[in-house]
Amino acid sequence: MAHITADRVRDTSTTTGTGGFTPSASAPSGYRAFASVLATGDTFYYAIQHQTAAEWEVGLGTWGTTAFTRTTILSSSNANAIVTFSAGTKDVFITTPAAKGLLIDASGIAQAPTLYATTAVKFPDGSTQTTAAGSSYTRTAFTGTAAQTTFSVTYTVGFVQVYVNGVLLNSADYTASSGTSVVLATACISGDIVEFIAMAAGGVSTGTIAPATANQLAYFSGTNTVAGSSSTIDGSGNLKAVFGAGTTMSAPALLTSGTNLTTATAGAVEYDGKVVYATPAGAQRGILPAAQYFRLNSALAGANATGVQNVFGVGVTLASSTIYQFEFIFAMVKTAGTTSHTVSIGFGGTATLNNIMFTAVDQYNSANFATGTPALMYSTTASQTVWTSAITLAAMTVIMSCRGSVSIATGGTFIPQYALSAAPGGAYSTAIGSHMLIYPVGAAGANVNVGTWA
Repeated sequence: MAHITADRVRDTSTTTGTGGFTPSASAPSGYRAFASVLATGDTFYYAIQHQTAAEWEVGLGTWGTTAFTRTTILSSSNANAIVTFSAGTKDVFITTPAAKGLLIDASGIAQAPTLYATTAVKFPDGSTQTTAAGSSYTRTAFTGTAAQTTFSVTYTVGFVQVYVNGVLLNSADYTASSGTSVVLATACISGDIVEFIAMAAGGVSTGTIAPATANQLAYFSGTNTVAGSSSTIDGSGNLKAVFGAGTTMSAPALLTSGTNLTTATAGAVEYDGKVVYATPAGAQRGILPAAQYFRLNSALAGANATGVQNVFGVGVTLASSTIYQFEFIFAMVKTAGTTSHTVSIGFGGTATLNNIMFTAVDQYNSANFATGTPALMYSTTASQTVWTSAITLAAMTVIMSCRGSVSIATGGTFIPQYALSAAPGGAYSTAIGSHMLIYPVGAAGANVNVGTWA
């Protein structure tokens, strides 16, 4: 289906009422019948005039096989509403309504009609421009020959509009992929006026552009950025954006993963699918930590038993082929049991590791972690590593402050764990306020080098 305009298409009809209109299929001498230029589903602009009554109508019609539907009424004798035609003969013809024509003034400038003002220019790629671009356009017009389909014209692909006899064609009605020629899907009739508006592929210098989708910035391909909802570009080309409120289905701002700049640029924010980066100055690209975080709001009771136990009662899910930085602080307290035992620390879960390294400052005391002698430990294994000497006191507080990094091979859960060498006679509890955070810093398999390290 297509939108059709054609010369010398006229007929008569005796149709009455407000329904579809059926031409007689016997066009007057010198004119063509509707069926000779229209196929099922085609749209066109029509005019109907009663020969003896003051009844008339102009609108958009949709052709069936022998009749057309009066799809949209543009103007009529019934206050611009659909007309209930009375009995008698009516003249029916294809027309170009004044309200829908592209007007070219004496200076060659295209203007929208005032009755139905143009609200935007829509390009074949679906983008819509509502204000004048800072760059220009080029208009080229041809008088078509019989059966002509190809026209030589220069344009930027995606930034050209095609008009035939003043009617804007849908992108499906022509091919404009080379930048040097346009091929019409339907051949011209001799005398058809074919016009091409080639827009410069630039952005908007001033004004506001509404987005096609809520909470997203609209844009055009080109050298300038285009404003979005509640966003403006001032006369100096500065983007001032105020993002809409997020919803459960739509984020206020969403970065699409891509390839980082070859040379970092001050002020840039980038996302490579694993890490969000920002460059505060020069080429000093840095990591914006997007940490997953967990904190206990009440003490977590453990078990008076041997075997590994979960420090926080939860694990965190990590992605494959990614290196993470982590840190955690926790305290474990027990008040009973004197069986000699040691405490070890390690990591479990379903994720498989390439490597890990962490350091920890730990201490333990019968009163609290304000006293006692701190010790520094270091490990390159996720397996349980003993980090206390034998403990035989009933009342005991054990604390650890740990920082490290881990390279994940296959994604899965990552769980801080502790183990007791013997059941003490009383269980430990992880204290309220114990917490952990972890965030990605780069891709696994190589040194992570973010910034100006050399």
